[in-house]
Amino acid sequence: MEQTNMRRFVLFSMTAAALILGTLPSVVANDADAARPNEVQTKPPAIRVIEANSRHMTASLPANGTIEPRQEAVVGTNLSGLAILELLADEGDIVEKGEVLARLDTSSLDIQRIQAVAQRDSAEAKVAQTQSQVADARVAVSQAEDALDRQDRLRKSGTVAKASLDNARYALDSARAKLLTAERTVMAAQSQIALSDAQIRDIDRQIDDAEVAALSPGLILERNATLGAVVAAGSSPLFRIAVDGELELAAEVSEIELLSLEKGMKAQVVLPGRDEPIEGTLRIVDPEIDPVTRLGTVRIGLPKVEGLRAGAFARAEIETVDRQAVAVPSTAILFDGRQPQLQKVVDDVIQTTPIELGVRTDGFIEVRNGVDEGDLIVSRAGTFVANGDQIRPIRETASVPDTAQKTGSIDR
Repeated sequence: MEQTNMRRFVLFSMTAAALILGTLPSVVANDADAARPNEVQTKPPAIRVIEANSRHMTASLPANGTIEPRQEAVVGTNLSGLAILELLADEGDIVEKGEVLARLDTSSLDIQRIQAVAQRDSAEAKVAQTQSQVADARVAVSQAEDALDRQDRLRKSGTVAKASLDNARYALDSARAKLLTAERTVMAAQSQIALSDAQIRDIDRQIDDAEVAALSPGLILERNATLGAVVAAGSSPLFRIAVDGELELAAEVSEIELLSLEKGMKAQVVLPGRDEPIEGTLRIVDPEIDPVTRLGTVRIGLPKVEGLRAGAFARAEIETVDRQAVAVPSTAILFDGRQPQLQKVVDDVIQTTPIELGVRTDGFIEVRNGVDEGDLIVSRAGTFVANGDQIRPIRETASVPDTAQKTGSIDR
């Protein structure tokens, strides 16, 4: 029994010793590995990059205002005391130049013309009568001159008294006075004829003016004439016309925004009740700024479209920029204070480059200088890499960033 136990003890001791000896090389090897320096090399980070490409860049300036006639013509009358007898046009009508819009009652003018014609006829008759008197007076003067001449010769020969010569002289003076009176009567009658002619012409003009006609072709915006109303010279115009039917948008913009606007720029104008905008053209940039509101007026010419109404409110987007330019996503730009920068990639190395920004369109920003078309840039700038870092560039296609702004603007 004791021998059996002894054998078991010896066998267990030998097995344990073998296990201990077998693990020693592994421990020594592990210690040796731990003592070696780290020989694994770190790879450069993989960074997504894109090419700076040329894009169609646009920017616009919003402006609100009122639809107004481009040029307005007022139609009135210089007559007074005449009633409106007939109305031939109404608001919204398209009229031609010279088209009769209203007629006034000319019955009183017709009577005045009859009177003026009668006065002229009377003056003509008087002229005829006085002209015969002038002829008689000239004969009398001639006879008195002959009589005076005879008396003068007889007086020199001593055959007549001096009183006879004086009577002949008085007779000649009287004949000449009568001739002068007759001639002046003819002149007065002729003046009356001229006056009557002037009165007739003026009455005829008034009768013509009683037909109130359009001064220009266009669209009637307003009619103030009422059937039966008595007109007065200098009163409100009877009609207001948009010349040639042309309307425009008169909008106000700030004095700073006014500096970026130029005549001829295109504008998209949204009218009430229309889903699609219409294209207009910037026609006038007002050179004067309101000293109180600090606003200036711009006028945008509009095409003739159905539903365009003077006085209506409208919104416009004036296209201030429309050009091809090098642009990058807004996510590619970082700022050092107020200085914008791009992280260019040259030979797989980051080069942080200061840039100048331009307009913004759909999440892309124009780069005016500092980068050329085709340059590689980090698509999402940030703190992961810095100037001089080496990277493994992974190319991707530029797409509209999530933060895309649909309305163009200018970054300054």
